[in-house]
Amino acid sequence: MLVDINLLPKKEKRNPLQLILLSSIFAVLIVLAVLTWYVYSAQILERDQLKEQLHNTQSVRGKLEQQTVSQEDGSSVEKLTEAIQWAEDYPFPVSALMKDLTALLPERGYILSFQMQGESSIELSVQFDSSRESAFFLKRLKSSEIISKAAINRIDTREIEEDGDEIESTSIPRYIAQYVITINRDNLIKAHKEENPS
Repeated sequence: MLVDINLLPKKEKRNPLQLILLSSIFAVLIVLAVLTWYVYSAQILERDQLKEQLHNTQSVRGKLEQQTVSQEDGSSVEKLTEAIQWAEDYPFPVSALMKDLTALLPERGYILSFQMQGESSIELSVQFDSSRESAFFLKRLKSSEIISKAAINRIDTREIEEDGDEIESTSIPRYIAQYVITINRDNLIKAHKEENPS
């Protein structure tokens, strides 16, 4: 009989489950590292593109601002020159005109609005107690030396309530006439200089 003596320790059988588990964890780590590197590279590339886009946008904006500033400077100078020219060419005194127009009004006539339309044309709204007063005012305008043309555009009626000592309030019509007037600038300036020689 033969006895088999083995003094070497017996090898344990490796569990294949451990090997599969370790290799799958290692594979997952490698995949995660590759994905992280890919996302990081994509973000760096996107950041570089955005920086380039921002730089281009800023340079375009700077160029446009320079063009706008140069255009505004040119147009500002032109506007200022036009305003100065207008002021020099427009020397008729509006205060003297208003004084003359109010002198032509009847006792209870009131100027509601006064609007310049061009160099010598005026739109005027006036309130009267009767429609006949608007016709008399038009006649006075046409006979004035400072006015070359005058016309009524329209006449509107407004009801104004007045409270008196009576029990009931009464409603009184007021007539709003709108006139278009053309001024004779030379006569107006001449009349103003005669009133104010200095």
